[in-house]
Amino acid sequence: MGCGVLDSISGETSADVTERPRWLLLAVRLNRERKVADGLQAKGFEVFLPMYAVRRQWSDRQKTYYAPLFPGYLLCRFALTLTNTTLALSTIGVLPRERVGKLQPIPDSDIELLRRITASQYPVECCDALPQKSEIVEIAGDVTIRGVLVDRGAVCRVAIGFNAMGHTVALRVPLDDLKRVEGPLTPHWSLNAL
Repeated sequence: MGCGVLDSISGETSADVTERPRWLLLAVRLNRERKVADGLQAKGFEVFLPMYAVRRQWSDRQKTYYAPLFPGYLLCRFALTLTNTTLALSTIGVLPRERVGKLQPIPDSDIELLRRITASQYPVECCDALPQKSEIVEIAGDVTIRGVLVDRGAVCRVAIGFNAMGHTVALRVPLDDLKRVEGPLTPHWSLNAL
């Protein structure tokens, strides 16, 4: 066990916190997310690159491909030791502005929620802003996902904000699959009526 200052709340020393692997959001070169992820994995790091389906209509066909949910970013899990940090940040494609002092750990609960969202049956997209205060809804399923109702219609947009990452994800969910936290939604329900 390393010697360090004891945290009275968690009971961990500062050395324990540094040695425990944490998820970190790394800025990478745009359109190089997959190659950087491969490079980090080759070095032995655990990497999570959330992807979403993009459909493009051409004159003669429709094409579907997968793109990074957060362009220019990926999630990497490692202990914040000098060796690991230097090894991760020296990977080709990781932007140099990410310095040791600026790396902020991402809670494991956010990563788990993001994994559930990207694995869901609903179309997902990245949004520019964190959701404003609005009606909170739940998406029923094996695991309940809560979010903020942004647009209402036959298919609604539900935004889920990730404060630690500074990004928001929106799911397109049929109205029938949503329910307000206080009770089920009805077809006549709207934010303007509240």
